[in-house]
Amino acid sequence: MKRLFIVSIFLFLYIPTIIWAADLAALKLKLNYLTSLPEISWVKFNNNDIIIGLNTYPNDLHSIMNAAALHGNRAYGFGVRLWVVDVKYKNWNVWKDPYICTATARYGKIEVNNCR
Repeated sequence: MKRLFIVSIFLFLYIPTIIWAADLAALKLKLNYLTSLPEISWVKFNNNDIIIGLNTYPNDLHSIMNAAALHGNRAYGFGVRLWVVDVKYKNWNVWKDPYICTATARYGKIEVNNCR
C-alpha cells in the first residue's frame, strides 16, 4: 500500500513536467519561423513568455505579433505573452529593462497588442 502511494505521488508530480516540456517544445517549434524574419535577431523562451530581439522596426509589427501570439497560444495550450525588446537586451529582465511592445493571446484570441 505504501509503495502504491509513493508511486502515485511520483506520477502526480512527474507527469505535469513531461506535459509542460512537450508544450514548450511545441511552442519553440511553432515559433521557429520568427528568426527567419530579417527584423528579428533572436527569440528566447521562458515558459509562456517569448522575448523577441528586434534589430529594426518593421511596418507590420502589429500583424507579426498577432500571428505569433495566436500560433504560440495554440501550440502551448495556455496563454502566451510576447515581449518585443531592442536587440541589445539579450539578457532582458521584465523588472529592470525596457521593452518596445507586448502582445498576449489567451483562449485563441488576442487580448493585448500594443505594437504599432
